[in-house]
Amino acid sequence: SHCSKDVKVYGINYLRSDNLVEDVQKLRYAGAEVVFALPHWGEEYRRKPDANTVAMAKKMIAAGVDVVLGSHPHMVQPVEYVTATTEGGETRTGLVAYSLGNFISNMVKQYTDWGIVLDFTLREKQGGGFEAVDVGAVPIFCWRRNSMIQALPAMKYLEEKPEGMDKTRYARLKACCKEARSLLDDSIPLLAE
Repeated sequence: SHCSKDVKVYGINYLRSDNLVEDVQKLRYAGAEVVFALPHWGEEYRRKPDANTVAMAKKMIAAGVDVVLGSHPHMVQPVEYVTATTEGGETRTGLVAYSLGNFISNMVKQYTDWGIVLDFTLREKQGGGFEAVDVGAVPIFCWRRNSMIQALPAMKYLEEKPEGMDKTRYARLKACCKEARSLLDDSIPLLAE
């Protein structure tokens, strides 16, 4: 395998595990109080996760993952709480961001010019474990100008466009905030920073 010793000890370097439950249990036994999954998954240039990605997210939550932060599609996909049933019949809920989009991008395909920074607090639950609460999302607009790309917190500029930005790019910055609102669970506010 090409992964480092640390990855083998503290993480899992593959998506489709034969026994995801066992893998998560090993992380817990090693001392992990919270388990994050950072999958590189799904189909590029899609605004919604495919059925396999949704099923895998549910499988991860059922296996004991607390927060899933996905990447690969280069477009923001829904962020929501997913509830799943464990092998033991218990119900678990975890936060899933199917794709955070692009933070810095020179791509020109529609919807690849923005991403989100997800902000949340991990709170210990009564009876053990942790949950992601106070979740918010900062839409980040990728502004290409001259030979630079600047990541702008889009909500901060809804009232006044950044100096030097033309009307077309400004309209696009505003549109990414509307797109973000449509892709996030209603309980997740958009944040300026």
